[in-house]
Amino acid sequence: GKLDDRCDVCGPTCPPAVKVVQRRMGMMIVNQEQEVPSEEKCKEEVANLTTTIEKGVPDGKEIVFERASEQTPGHIPGNVVLRLQAHPHAVFRRSGDDLSMTLTISLKQALLGFKKEIRHLDGHAVTISNDGVSSPGQVLSIAGEGMPIHGVPSEFGKLNVELKIEMPTMVTAEERAFVASHFN
Repeated sequence: GKLDDRCDVCGPTCPPAVKVVQRRMGMMIVNQEQEVPSEEKCKEEVANLTTTIEKGVPDGKEIVFERASEQTPGHIPGNVVLRLQAHPHAVFRRSGDDLSMTLTISLKQALLGFKKEIRHLDGHAVTISNDGVSSPGQVLSIAGEGMPIHGVPSEFGKLNVELKIEMPTMVTAEERAFVASHFN
């Protein structure tokens, strides 16, 4: 507010207001904007804006609070625009409605099959398995385990799991002989 006719925001005087003045020019009436001394008092006010961010909202989505911006006498206030920015996750990467991740398995698991359980973003358990032989870089897709589809809360994208095979760092002479005799 004002203190001793001096405003901390505006200085010694408040900014001028805009007033629409009608002027007669012959047979016509013209509307003209004119700056006039402001009769309003300046004040700073904190406003809380509240919104709900729905599940599955994509990165970069903008939420607009219409006419919630700074107000000055004689002017329509602007919009406040909130742009959502997702933080990277340590395990999962998002691509639209789908999630992807890398799962490391042993050479034994790659050859004989595996069954592993991971924790999803919301904490529920997801079982990832392959009964056959797995290849490095192979991608297993699990339908319905991706992100919620925005606007359709009962549907989900898919979870793509890329397999990384951890190779042994050394092989004994006995293991070498076994592999040589059993694999071409």
